[in-house]
Amino acid sequence: MTDDQAALTRMQTITISFPELEQLPQERCEEVLRRCMAGPEMRQLRARWSRYSAFGGAAVGCAIAIIAYLILHRSTTTTFIAAAIGVVVSHAVVMVLKPVAEFRLLRQLLRQELLEHPASG
Repeated sequence: MTDDQAALTRMQTITISFPELEQLPQERCEEVLRRCMAGPEMRQLRARWSRYSAFGGAAVGCAIAIIAYLILHRSTTTTFIAAAIGVVVSHAVVMVLKPVAEFRLLRQLLRQELLEHPASG
């Protein structure tokens, strides 16, 4: 039990820093980040990536199933396994790329926000 607690205290957390916000006071940083994260552009990006995950996984799974069915002597078990692997890999790729896209959009929105409202920053 004590080993688990010691491991948790040593665990590192992921910290993301934004160079755009380094000179701002903490309250202003939180306000700007909150406004950018709640903006319509970020909501649209999240909705778009949710669709990519669903439709992309289905499209990749179907494509792999068709190819596997044609190549692997019409083995339904192998075709099903190949399609399932394709769907899982597709979802994993989306899970990795979605935060990258959100980070890039957030940096762009932060720059826009600070250019539009420089007096309060």
